[in-house]
Amino acid sequence: MYKGDFIFHPIGQGCFYTGELFNDKERVFSFVYDCGTNSEQSYLGDAIAGWPVKTAEEKMINVCIISHFHRDHVSGIPQLLKDIRCDRLVIPYYDPFQRLMVYLRSDSDDDEYRRMMQDPYAYFSGEGFNIGQIIVVLGGGTATNLQERIPIAPVPKEDRSFDTEQAELTKAGNEHYRDDDGQDEYLNQQFFAQLKSEDESISSERVTVRHLPYQLRTPFYKFLFYTLSEEDGSDADLKLKTAALRKAVDDHLDNARRDASSGVKTFQDLFNAKQIKEIARIYKRIFGAAKLNGTSLAVFHRFAMDPGGYEIFQRHHFGLRHLYRVDRKHATLMTGDLELNTSEKLKLFQDYYHAYLDEVAYFQVMHHGSDKNWPFGIPESKLHTFPAYVINHGAGRKHHPGPEVTKLLRSVNPHHTLLNNELTLFSYTIFYGYR
Repeated sequence: MYKGDFIFHPIGQGCFYTGELFNDKERVFSFVYDCGTNSEQSYLGDAIAGWPVKTAEEKMINVCIISHFHRDHVSGIPQLLKDIRCDRLVIPYYDPFQRLMVYLRSDSDDDEYRRMMQDPYAYFSGEGFNIGQIIVVLGGGTATNLQERIPIAPVPKEDRSFDTEQAELTKAGNEHYRDDDGQDEYLNQQFFAQLKSEDESISSERVTVRHLPYQLRTPFYKFLFYTLSEEDGSDADLKLKTAALRKAVDDHLDNARRDASSGVKTFQDLFNAKQIKEIARIYKRIFGAAKLNGTSLAVFHRFAMDPGGYEIFQRHHFGLRHLYRVDRKHATLMTGDLELNTSEKLKLFQDYYHAYLDEVAYFQVMHHGSDKNWPFGIPESKLHTFPAYVINHGAGRKHHPGPEVTKLLRSVNPHHTLLNNELTLFSYTIFYGYR
């Protein structure tokens, strides 16, 4: 019998989601999806300090996933990963320009966050962290995908029996991972060369690159990742403005390099306080008050074993209520701040996960329930068909959750809409094993 405990921690505007897997005797696997907040940092600090994996005798996070680099999703990462082994850190690809824009829009004076955004590969490879491998996932879609095709998540292979998985686990040990989605190493070499040209500090010993479709799998648990490139699904005007902004920043960099007094030699030097003010003026001239599109690393995750023939017993812990369900649907789909508000973006997302959407029991609503990220009025949308929706938001936030998203989800039955903020923890347990 296996048990999985999954928690949306009560940290306010942001996200800190954890999973712990147990066999009959001990914890065998743990993972994290995002660790940040824009609310009082004490909420997040208390949640991190109280998470059992951080206080265990053998401290180990098997997989830590950062959906994107907005501060309300990463502000707690330094505390989380301090004094603990992290076997795999999975992050979406952001080129230096994108990282600069995210840092600019944060208005943060946190030097730790600045160094993370300036060069995440050097930052996470540095002292203070014990990370086995940094995995960088390149976005799919139509604009910058190296494969020049629309990626589709790998269709499930022939089901493996519980006994087969148990035998492989015993043989390989708890730290066994495999990519069984047919990665093209030539494309990954191209991708790595691109990263090396942007960040010279990158090392193949610490950094692994992957392109979509990408699946990370252990004998008992699996993750299927998805992310858009920056421009995919954006309208023509936004693409033109983004191109103009990139050129303006490149021109500013060239001029600064020619000025010996500027102290600017590399792109990373644009992250200093003086330069970021000039970048802000360039941004405002081209974009005004509008925000440049970002992307997020979505992940579908569930037990790796075939659910047929095994009891899947689910218990929700929500306030004082305990909700129970025995259901073959037991997967969770996390979306971060992914924008699915256009037909193109929604189609890319749904086509990618087409073989898995029927397995989803818990769906994290995009961008804390923002109305701007939901595909209203698109008849092809399947996002209103899941049994349970989790909206992790800050209590009292004006647009999170959005009134239209809230109204829509309340109108869809049967399902549960579950709110998670600094006042309310939401957790669920899945028991998985023989009948």
